[in-house]
Amino acid sequence: MINGKKQDVNTGEQSSQVTIMMHGEKLFLSGLIALIALCSGLNTPIYWVAIPEIKKHFDITEEQANLTITAYLVFQAVSPMLVCTFSDIWGRRPIILYCMLASLASNLGLVFCPSYGVMIFLRCLLAAHAAPLIAISSAVVGDFTTRIDRGGYVGFTFGFTLIGSGLAPFIGACLDQRWKWRGIFAFAAILNAISLILAFLFLPETSHPIVGNMSILPRHFIHKSPIIYIRGRKRICGLEANTTKKYKFNIKEIVTTMKLLKDPLVIFALVPNSLIYATWTMSQATMSLSLSDSYHYVPIKVGLCFLAPGIACCISAILCGKLLNHGYKKQHDSRQITEEETDTSNEPKEIPDAQTKDLTVNSENSPNNHQPNIIRARLRYFQPFNLGVVISSILYGWSVNQLWNVATVIIFTAILTFCSVYPQTATNTLLVDLHPENSGAVSSLNNLFRCGLGSIFISCLTKMNGSLTIGGTYTLMAGICTISSLCLPLVLRQSDSIIRKRPEKYTDNKATQNV
Repeated sequence: MINGKKQDVNTGEQSSQVTIMMHGEKLFLSGLIALIALCSGLNTPIYWVAIPEIKKHFDITEEQANLTITAYLVFQAVSPMLVCTFSDIWGRRPIILYCMLASLASNLGLVFCPSYGVMIFLRCLLAAHAAPLIAISSAVVGDFTTRIDRGGYVGFTFGFTLIGSGLAPFIGACLDQRWKWRGIFAFAAILNAISLILAFLFLPETSHPIVGNMSILPRHFIHKSPIIYIRGRKRICGLEANTTKKYKFNIKEIVTTMKLLKDPLVIFALVPNSLIYATWTMSQATMSLSLSDSYHYVPIKVGLCFLAPGIACCISAILCGKLLNHGYKKQHDSRQITEEETDTSNEPKEIPDAQTKDLTVNSENSPNNHQPNIIRARLRYFQPFNLGVVISSILYGWSVNQLWNVATVIIFTAILTFCSVYPQTATNTLLVDLHPENSGAVSSLNNLFRCGLGSIFISCLTKMNGSLTIGGTYTLMAGICTISSLCLPLVLRQSDSIIRKRPEKYTDNKATQNV
């Protein structure tokens, strides 16, 4: 115990108790949050296989059909900035319940959608309420974790969302085969309803300004989960009132998210990740239309072709959490070894008392003293996965363009999907690490960049394919991804200097106190 804070025996980090939840309860809450985020993640890819059918049903062009995806991505990019800021202010639970209720209503409306215009409107409404759930889920995980274990939990919840995105086209194909495209939205509505009931019963409030480390009973009924009275009432005693923060609403908080862009590291992390996401989203839309139009596959066969990328996404999501935790541990071990070598190499010298005191203070305040380099820990494996995205993107584009054997197309899109997961998970984890006090806002900023670029490229996809061919389009995207990632080696090389200049933001002491 040092200055009233616990010190982890494995990492040497000082931290206060972030939550009274036990390990099993953390796993349960992570699973529930993953299910909630899954409801949001399914909304776009689950009906990719039905796009050709929707195009015929409403008698629209391919570009108009792609507009249903673009419209969703635009609102998916913008809405979390507002909604997630409210979750930081008014709490996670009420915002999650509201968003899920509105998503349920939107999906029910899509089941009975009478026209193309109404579909566009309802897709925008769905995106405005469903999209924030992914960003808020990362914020919830940030509430009950520290940097030591955050990689695994974020990898699980965020990765589970990507798993849903990978398997969604296959699920959508099975539903479309039996109940056509309206059955897809009916399934989404049912899943939303089940998740809403579970969230109402078992989702506790986790926001620190409201419940501290969850040892404080919330004042308002909307923040109170029935599970509190069954499972945790005996542990709610209010003794950790010092873990709460008083908050007064200020309209300026609405633009808090954009202020985070003042941090250059946020930009360097967001841009490469967003371009990878845009490339992956384009590949999924292209695959659906190409298999239907060029390979003349029926929806169920198209869905089966999406099964391999879905499995690749599952494997990659599991691997990502382990890699993030391994990267953090390896960075800590290397820092500890370096410090031990430095200590043993220095011969003891007599130093005047005043000078000794100054050195002691500097040593304690040094960001390098028992502080793993969080930037290098999270982005350690970014470049190898980015290289995989670049190579597989080029091969995928030309395999579709030249109508190679469909097995080749499936293999390349599976590799592209596998390599796309780690950059997204690592970036999201790093952003929460750097800004734990604004985890909802920073997660929505990640969403803004990803979906914003995705919507731009999806809206241009048909014209790009017409001008450059499909192979040329994905070669161009590979080149853009390569160029955007050139800054990362420089960031990693200069990361120690960045941390040394701004220790209050990039060291663990602040993070563990605010998480």
